[in-house]
Amino acid sequence: MRARTLGFHEHPTPVSQHPIARLAFKPIPSTQVNRTPQYRADIATLIEIFRFATALERRLPLLRFLRLSVVTLGRPDAVHEATTDPKRGQWNAEHGVLDLNPKGRRQTKKVRAIVPIVPHVARELETISGHYVSVISVKKSFASMAAALSLPAEGEAGMKLMRRSMANLLRARRVPTKEIEIMLGHRVIESVSELYAPFDPAYCANAKAAIEAICDEIAQAVPNAFYRSFTAPHDNNLNPEGVKNG
Repeated sequence: MRARTLGFHEHPTPVSQHPIARLAFKPIPSTQVNRTPQYRADIATLIEIFRFATALERRLPLLRFLRLSVVTLGRPDAVHEATTDPKRGQWNAEHGVLDLNPKGRRQTKKVRAIVPIVPHVARELETISGHYVSVISVKKSFASMAAALSLPAEGEAGMKLMRRSMANLLRARRVPTKEIEIMLGHRVIESVSELYAPFDPAYCANAKAAIEAICDEIAQAVPNAFYRSFTAPHDNNLNPEGVKNG
């Protein structure tokens, strides 16, 4: 039987009028698709993480990444880019605050906050000229650390682990939600008066006190976690494992 062909004046049903085309397909919000990692490190785990990072001198870049992640709750990219270079306008020693968003960089929807820095890291920032984390990325060494400590896989213990874990610890210590949101960059400064808040001693005072207490607990178990004798002068010619490139 021959298939029926369209005549000269016959036209197929327009796609837009086809019954299937009229069905409403709504995109699924990314919040319902992406699964946020559930794992959070407790104090005991943070101690093991710092113990690993202080075991070898070549892990200094990883150690610095951990230090700054703990005291700022910053995203990995912001921590890697943090610098004391005056031209970038990030480290304010007078007020003890670090602007995670360097001068000249436009803020994005992932806001980089201005955060108070506890003495555990502030005194080291005073001795460094340039980027605090002296390599482009510690992703490789962080992954090696996670594997060595048998931390959860499948993205549960990725580079944002320190940020998420610290936020969780601050909540457990009843730090005001507003301060945690500021530290995380989840709360945008909207008024003129708020622009001067970071330079007030009371700025995120509860968060700063809780972070300092956590650092003290880590340092009590791992003396070199924040102060170590082999902290070398700043050297940008290091690879992710802290070994000088030829």
